[in-house]
Amino acid sequence: MEIYTPKQAAQAVGVHDNTIRGWVREYAAHLSASANPSHGKARLLTSADVATLQAIKDWKGAGLPPDVILERLATLPTEELQKPYIEATASPPMALQQPTTDNQALVVAIANFADVRPQVERVLDAVQELDRRIEERVAQVKEEVKQETDQKLLQYRNMLIMLGLFALLLGIAVVVLVTQR
Repeated sequence: MEIYTPKQAAQAVGVHDNTIRGWVREYAAHLSASANPSHGKARLLTSADVATLQAIKDWKGAGLPPDVILERLATLPTEELQKPYIEATASPPMALQQPTTDNQALVVAIANFADVRPQVERVLDAVQELDRRIEERVAQVKEEVKQETDQKLLQYRNMLIMLGLFALLLGIAVVVLVTQR
């Protein structure tokens, strides 16, 4: 049985070691005694603990609430967790322990994103407000065009009625003139 430090377990699971420590406290009933040692002793995790933590990560990633995760841990045999979840060795390769330029760039990018996120959200809010205003203006212009079109159609209708009346009066005048001769 391999033994992991919280940092090694975090690397194996793919989360921060503080996350591992929090989960170890939260799900202590489903982990080994060495995962939650008495005061002053080093926290050590077994392969089964790491497999359980991997399952917890997957379930949290799927959006399961803590009470459902606890139910699953209570009913799931440890043997089912170990085979599909353990993919790391107790001693991760040196490349994982030493920060690389790529990792540092990623950390900087994440930090920069955290700094600009409020600005991005403000810009997004402004764009959404502009979109709302444009939609209102489009609806207003459509209504104005409809009203103008309706008004023009009414004018043409009235002109046709007037022409019809004029033609009728002209016809009556012709009939009167013809009958008087």
